[in-house]
Amino acid sequence: MTRLNLATPCALAALALAPLMVHAAPPTWLPTQASEAALSRVDELKAVYLECDRASMRMVLDPTTAGICSVAAEELRTVGFDGRFEDLYAWWRSSRNPVIISAKGK
Repeated sequence: MTRLNLATPCALAALALAPLMVHAAPPTWLPTQASEAALSRVDELKAVYLECDRASMRMVLDPTTAGICSVAAEELRTVGFDGRFEDLYAWWRSSRNPVIISAKGK
């Protein structure tokens, strides 16, 4: 089974969309440079992934934020879970906010 590497197409898409994103400010809930120094790369990616999940439940994400969330998700899958989506999914299911899970189950 051949593994599909999406890093290059994602990077090219980000470069192609960069001129459109110049005027868009990232949401205030995305990590800052100060938080980058405080957290490891994987821990930060996990925090961004979960915050993107929460935000996407509350609202439709704008294109800039959706792109940032998409890149963070792909990077987390690659770096944090050795490319295994099943492991990422299992972590996400166990890490989500229990209040959100119980509200969706009703």
